[in-house]
Amino acid sequence: MPSYLAVYEDTAPFFTYSGSWVAGSSRDDRFAEQYSESSFMVTQSTGASFSFRFYGTRVEIFGSKRVGHGAYQASLDGVSSPAASGSADPGQFKTSLYSSTVQKGFHNVTLSNMEARFLDVDFVSWMASVGRDDEPLIVNTRQDNDPGFAYNPPDAWMTTPPSVGTFSGSNGQSVGDADVQGYVQNPIFLEFNLKPFVH
Repeated sequence: MPSYLAVYEDTAPFFTYSGSWVAGSSRDDRFAEQYSESSFMVTQSTGASFSFRFYGTRVEIFGSKRVGHGAYQASLDGVSSPAASGSADPGQFKTSLYSSTVQKGFHNVTLSNMEARFLDVDFVSWMASVGRDDEPLIVNTRQDNDPGFAYNPPDAWMTTPPSVGTFSGSNGQSVGDADVQGYVQNPIFLEFNLKPFVH
């Protein structure tokens, strides 16, 4: 079965945040640009948790370790790992908070804040697989101007969204009225990023 590294930002719709979490922003954190896509979720509440279910093998949760961050604990399929410290000076960004290698299958992961100090989540990755064991992985990338995509109504979409130079192929489509931007997240499905138009 072909394997590939699946990477998901903190805003993926299948992540569950329990307790008091807020989206990090440059208004509140001058280091926000150090995070992947300048996006992260953060809590300062004891017992707040972040959880998800995945199908694959190696899994890894990324965040930051900084002054003001405290202890956290991860569990995989109900088995808890030893508590770890999120404190570091100088700060470390896009750093691994937890990783584990497991047998291929469905697994549940939870990351819990152990203190009334900061814990943040930046992005998550795992080795996923698709197809049969004897098949090669064929990756087909389609740009936004592929004739297979339709944008309706056409005059509502712009072909020069903010920071378009950072997009794959340096081109993209955006719509401002609904604050929705679409993008291909991985080879399996099309996901929409529900964020404000201005990043």
